[in-house]
Order: sequence, then C-alpha cells, then structure tokens
Amino acid sequence: SWFTWMAAAFLRGYFAGADGSRFHPPTDEERERMLSLLLLEKALYEVNYELQNRPAWINVPLEGILDCIGREV
Repeated sequence: SWFTWMAAAFLRGYFAGADGSRFHPPTDEERERMLSLLLLEKALYEVNYELQNRPAWINVPLEGILDCIGREV
C-alpha cells in the first residue's frame, strides 16, 4: 500500500505541475497511455542493462514488462 500511495502522490504532483504544458497530454486516458509507454520503455532499458551486467536479475525487468502489459507473472 505504501508504494501505491507514494506513486499516486508523485503522479498527482507531477501532473499538477505539468498541466497546461505542450508535452502534457490533455486527457486522463492519454496520460495513462503515456505513463504506460514510459514505464514499458524503462523496463526494456532495464532488460538490456541486466543482460549486460547481471543476467541473474533479468526476472526483475521482465516482471515489470508483464505488469506494463497487464499480465500476471
């Protein structure tokens, strides 16, 4: 529950600060899609990093990718 609360607080503050800017999507649906895409991009980056540096940890970003696409591990 701590993670969920902190993530929600961060996003509320971020979106409030970015509201009205050109890079800020105007609708909740578009913001959700943007956030999902950014999370997926970060998880893919982490897959590459773990493969290059710590292959035993590859499950961490792979679970993140599954979360991004809405599948259970």
